[in-house]
Amino acid sequence: MKGSCFTSRSRLIPPADRLTLTHCVLKVELGKPVSFLLRKENLLQGWPIKMRVEESWRNRTQWLKCGYLEKHTFNSTDEGTPQGGIISPTIANMVLDGIQSLLADNFKRPDKIHFVRYADDCIVTGRSPELLETCVKPLIEGFLKIRGLELSEEKTMITHIDDGFDFLGFNVRKYKSKLLIKPSKSGIKSIKAKVRDYLNDNKTRRIDIVIAKLNTIIGGWANYYRHVASRKVFGDLDHAFWQMTWKWARRRHPNKEKGWVKNKYYRRINGRDWRFVEKDSSKPLILIAPTRLIRHVKIRANVNPYDPVWEDYLNARWKRKQLSGVATRLINA
Repeated sequence: MKGSCFTSRSRLIPPADRLTLTHCVLKVELGKPVSFLLRKENLLQGWPIKMRVEESWRNRTQWLKCGYLEKHTFNSTDEGTPQGGIISPTIANMVLDGIQSLLADNFKRPDKIHFVRYADDCIVTGRSPELLETCVKPLIEGFLKIRGLELSEEKTMITHIDDGFDFLGFNVRKYKSKLLIKPSKSGIKSIKAKVRDYLNDNKTRRIDIVIAKLNTIIGGWANYYRHVASRKVFGDLDHAFWQMTWKWARRRHPNKEKGWVKNKYYRRINGRDWRFVEKDSSKPLILIAPTRLIRHVKIRANVNPYDPVWEDYLNARWKRKQLSGVATRLINA
């Protein structure tokens, strides 16, 4: 599966007739990132894209051993690129491409085998946990072994769709007859920690700078999750962010009364009170609860952006995207 993480996530919603069937999920977790386990002998065996040409190999070796900088300190990478490196997703695609074809060749439609992958994050659905454990998992282990990889026994798990699982920061779970995709608990926890840490690290910074930075952090997180069932989570987070900013403001003026602090840092805007904003500014801390939720529409598989035949189709997609962004900005105007 190639494309954006939204496309991978949208593939988790099967047609309505499949929801009545038992769905078990094998969540595949590698023991180590693929970029750390690369060896020349592994690269030259079994890759969908063969790299037999010495010059081509030499170019890729430079990527794998170029090292990285962290806090102005150079770190060497003798075994591959660091996790999160800019070439890591490409390497993951080159190493793991072929699993989908392997599963398609070994299983029939009644087995309900469906494979979804984004870089090195992947899941496999099946009609029963026994099928996934005894047939699918060994097949994937053999595929990975050829490439010098292995599954993480601690993290690789088989679960039922009724119990749910996390994938790409989303929680996927079937509630009775309805499949819902929501922000995962770890994703919610991470955005709270990020906002809290920023406020703690900038206790005396100007409020306009703080609000501008928080709007970038919060807005980016909301954009990632606005394609799923996030309404309640967004409302809860707005309240959590208000609590954090209120604590931040009170800490700046420990000897002032609550009313004074409220008048200094909060205003009523468009009928809504307690908007965190600098005095005489028109740019308050954004609210994500009113964010317009728009279901992601997968792009057609055979679209070619360089083919004039698809120009109208791509322009229409771009226009829908722009309009949705304008609607969100108007809400927080």
